[in-house]
Amino acid sequence: MGKRVILVVAVLALVAAACTKSSTTATPTAAGITVQLDGKTDQFNGAFPKFFPNSLTVHPGSTVTFALPHFTGEPHTVTLGSLVNAAAAKTDALGTKVTFPQLANMDLTPEFNKLPDVFFHKPPAGPPSPNQSAAQPCYQASGEPPLSLTGSAPACANKTLTDFKGTESFYNAGLLVNDGASFKLKLASDIKPGRYAYMCMIHRAGMRGWITVVPNSQSADTAASVRSRGQAQFNDLVTKLQPFEAKLASATKDTALGGAGSDSIPDALIAEWGPKKLTVHKGDTVKWKLFLFHNVALNAPESAVGIFNKTASGAFDYNGPAVASVNSPQPPLSTAFFPPPAGAGPLTVTGGPWDGKAFRNSSLLGSITPFVITYTTTFTTPGTYSLRCLIHPDMKGTVTVI
Repeated sequence: MGKRVILVVAVLALVAAACTKSSTTATPTAAGITVQLDGKTDQFNGAFPKFFPNSLTVHPGSTVTFALPHFTGEPHTVTLGSLVNAAAAKTDALGTKVTFPQLANMDLTPEFNKLPDVFFHKPPAGPPSPNQSAAQPCYQASGEPPLSLTGSAPACANKTLTDFKGTESFYNAGLLVNDGASFKLKLASDIKPGRYAYMCMIHRAGMRGWITVVPNSQSADTAASVRSRGQAQFNDLVTKLQPFEAKLASATKDTALGGAGSDSIPDALIAEWGPKKLTVHKGDTVKWKLFLFHNVALNAPESAVGIFNKTASGAFDYNGPAVASVNSPQPPLSTAFFPPPAGAGPLTVTGGPWDGKAFRNSSLLGSITPFVITYTTTFTTPGTYSLRCLIHPDMKGTVTVI
């Protein structure tokens, strides 16, 4: 009888062990995994073109939600595929201490030239138009998506979302441009273990990350660990930017600023005017030195805010008043290029006199070292005028002329 009891106990133990092992290895990563795009802080109005976190480990069959809780004006995409893997690996080879100009110049490499940007990189023959293959959903099993360095590339033939197998060449969610926008990435249950890059087709080399897929027998991230790591990365960026806030507050009409940050912090900026409230005398000229992409817009209507419009067909187009000059000389198209023109140095775009009677917009200006752009306006009429960046809706200020 004793031996029989021992045998039964042993058998039950083996069965229990087998059941426990089965439930551990067959269960994909816990639900609720979320990667945040961009962010918001109470410290200052900022833009954070980065994924939080920029790495995670999951199991096959898992779902990862990419969420945009706050739209700072910086549009984003979530894009994966073998072409993205190659571009991300090329960027990672630069090391961990890189500057924004270095990342911008990655768009001159063959790896990045196979990835469509929403924006153009060379002068178009006619009015510029977004590359729809980057702006709209695009899922390609192989080959390159429609490409154009001058813009206007068509949308992809396949816009049907399927589980990500990891073998696709281009797997793009399209633009995320609203508070609360999100994209759910469902990994196929038979996806092979390995590393898969994710990237934004607007912020390119500067906004990327890696998903590592491991077998169910190995440990993976939990929703809590991903959230904690992402929050820590976001807080680190906020801390790094805080010293630049003082420079905005102390600026004058001759040293006015549009945005602030550092080339050594390539994945964040303070999207504020320096100073927010500026008082000048009639006849004074204000010189705004810009950091990254902004407009200098005076008395702008609300309809001019926002870089994109979506048409009834689902295509995206530029919002003309936000990207083109209005009641101001049109600067060369090279001022909106990414990356900057080769050999370009500092540039002053002279807006000239403004009487305060109409909306004025500098056009979209891309100020990237060494192509640092300063925009000027001479105020001829007393009054208080609104000052805005039409790309960053919360970037507001006033100019009072006495």
